[in-house]
Amino acid sequence: MHALLKFIVIGLGVLIALALGLLVYGLIKTSENPDWRLFGNAKTAKAPTTAAAPPPAQLAPPVSVSGDIELNLPTGCEITDVRPAGAQVFILTGPVGVCGQVLIIDARTGAVSGRIKP
Repeated sequence: MHALLKFIVIGLGVLIALALGLLVYGLIKTSENPDWRLFGNAKTAKAPTTAAAPPPAQLAPPVSVSGDIELNLPTGCEITDVRPAGAQVFILTGPVGVCGQVLIIDARTGAVSGRIKP
């Protein structure tokens, strides 16, 4: 009776150690690739996205905007970040309490095509 109980306790201990090892392995693989799955299912697995760089056919032609571009920012506002995205440029303004908005600029013409306000 004691031998059976000892065998069950050791067996469960081994199962717990294997489960923890599998959990750590899964965490490491997921940190390297967020789309990684232990049991790959075609319905739930996502295809890797490459949204950062559009295909070469969709790249905007070289831009040659000459002259000044007037953004008409209110007093106290300043440009905090500029992020190009294809044919558009996103200009983040701040400080947040004063104006905090995103200006969308058409990179080909230099015109403000939209504003995103919080």
